[in-house]
Amino acid sequence: MIDGINSYNLTKHLAQAPTWTPLEFATKDINGTLLGGV
Repeated sequence: MIDGINSYNLTKHLAQAPTWTPLEFATKDINGTLLGGV
């Protein structure tokens, strides 16, 4: 799941440094269904 979010985000805005630490948040409902993420 997180890899997909990172891949999508990198298609919209490239990393600004050669070394970076991904910061990610995802929200799921009570059933575990992904609702969104950044």
